[in-house]
Amino acid sequence: MQTLFPRPFALCKVTSPLLVVSRTQKIMKPDSNTEAEDDYWDLGDEEKVPLVPASRADKSAESSKVSFGQDGEFEGSGEENEPEDEKVDNSSENEVVKDASGDKNEEVSDLAGENQGGIISYLVNAVSCLSTVEKVSLLSVLIILFGAASWGVSSYYENAPEPELILFDEDFPIEGIYAAVAEIETYWRKPVRTGEDADHGVQLKARLIPCARIKLTGSGTAALAVSFRNSKQELIGDPISLDVKNGMFKKTGSAEITLTSTAGFENPSEINAYINEDIDPWSVLFVEGPPGTNPSYKEEDNELAKVRISNVNRD
Repeated sequence: MQTLFPRPFALCKVTSPLLVVSRTQKIMKPDSNTEAEDDYWDLGDEEKVPLVPASRADKSAESSKVSFGQDGEFEGSGEENEPEDEKVDNSSENEVVKDASGDKNEEVSDLAGENQGGIISYLVNAVSCLSTVEKVSLLSVLIILFGAASWGVSSYYENAPEPELILFDEDFPIEGIYAAVAEIETYWRKPVRTGEDADHGVQLKARLIPCARIKLTGSGTAALAVSFRNSKQELIGDPISLDVKNGMFKKTGSAEITLTSTAGFENPSEINAYINEDIDPWSVLFVEGPPGTNPSYKEEDNELAKVRISNVNRD
């Protein structure tokens, strides 16, 4: 059928009724072997609907099938069955990953071996390129360096200061050659500057001084030299000489006496460090000798007892 207007002014294409009927029949009864052809013009009036493959449409329809019982209750399950051809074999993927990681480790180890071999070969080639004089000179330098290092290490261990192991007596009574000690009590206190019980000879800068109370046992007669020592085992204050007769101190007329040092901590806060053991312990040393003699505090071979000064502060 011809159009009413010339071809330049045609608005649409008009087809014959018979052709429309035949095409309608084709749409109602599609042929699976042939595809429908569109002879009409698409003017953009209709919405574009994405085409779904027939296989997927059939599977989705089967998965969405539901049924109802006699009472009208819902009996279907909305589970979707995934096609077997789309399932992923995780075990095979893990094997592939393991094989890949193993290959990478082997490559890294091979590269490391090649690098080591390259370094060794480079050093061998470098040494082989040296002359005899250069080899001898290099060997001499290495020997000198090794000897200097050995000498430094040996001299360090020979001259390094070794801490002195100090043993303190803690088990009483202590039996000596000439006298015996039942107990020794040590503590710290402030020096007494005035009064009848004033501490004579104590340094003015001393703020805390160590003290020791000694009690004898037995009936021994001896001469004693008492000295207070600091953490370096150096003499602190003045040494003290005592005479013992028949187990009694001549100075007090009894078996017990209290001694004080003439020096001590110049700063009272040092006792805190001493309590926390930040300062090595101080001590009091007793040296004995035969009666009528004047033993020296330096005669440690004649030591009767060495006791640690406790961290007890009585002030």
